[in-house]
Amino acid sequence: MPCVQRSPAVVAVADESRLLTVLAVCYNHARFLRECLDSIRAQTWQDFQLIVTDDGSVDGSADLIRQWLERHRPDATFIAHPRNRGLCATLNEALAVVCGKYLAKLSTDDVWLPAKLERQLAIMESLPDRVAVLYTDAYQIDEDSNLLPRRYLSDAVQAEPPPSGDVFLRVLRNNNFVLGVTTLLRASCLRDVGGYDEDLAYEDWDMWLRLADRFDFVFSDEVYAQYREVQTSMSHTLVRYGSPGRAWNDLLILEKWLPSPRLDLGTRLRTRLRMLKHALFLRRVGDARAGAAMARALAAWT
Repeated sequence: MPCVQRSPAVVAVADESRLLTVLAVCYNHARFLRECLDSIRAQTWQDFQLIVTDDGSVDGSADLIRQWLERHRPDATFIAHPRNRGLCATLNEALAVVCGKYLAKLSTDDVWLPAKLERQLAIMESLPDRVAVLYTDAYQIDEDSNLLPRRYLSDAVQAEPPPSGDVFLRVLRNNNFVLGVTTLLRASCLRDVGGYDEDLAYEDWDMWLRLADRFDFVFSDEVYAQYREVQTSMSHTLVRYGSPGRAWNDLLILEKWLPSPRLDLGTRLRTRLRMLKHALFLRRVGDARAGAAMARALAAWT
């Protein structure tokens, strides 16, 4: 089927009639939208389908997106929700209209450097079809776009080098070293694993696990993205480390993978212990999901 433009409705899976789709995902990013969208417009590779989503922002983001698209990319697809539906549901709706062989996505509080798409496309086209994800490091910036002293992977992988190839066990053990804004994804692989799990509040770790279970990842030692540290972003509120939302979602993801034959006895034991730790944390903070979490964690030992 041909690419679908300017349609917010969910449609059947599009064919890969273009080399690249860019997906920009917004929720209350009015302060940062122009810088992000301008960084897409500044890419040295411009032959791409553009999809922008807004998941019920209440800060005027949707109007700003419409204005920018009318001026710079009237051919783009804009998916706007009157009410918040959640990140994973929004991503599935966008995936249904993706026409590109590859997908590059970013949150609209982050920024790309100009050569990001051109350079990553050249690398990805040289790799075999079993590679689902190309990822890199990222600069970190603050809310005023000032460069922070440490790159993202300095903290995420610490002394270990970023892995390539079969990274499943590394992703299971360390759920934050693949940063979405740095990636280029093979769209067919996203569809092969069934899209995003809408029972979850955030998508990245679960998707990396499902892709790593079946496909390879490749790390490229280049930096073409700026990841913004925003205290009000989802990563600092709903799903920050030490939050009830993160504990519940991580428990659900670990529960999914506990039966996998890819887990050896030691990894399976550590996975059960991580589930129990999340359940105990939810009970300690009085979260309403604590009872269900404890039941799931205890069932993992039977």
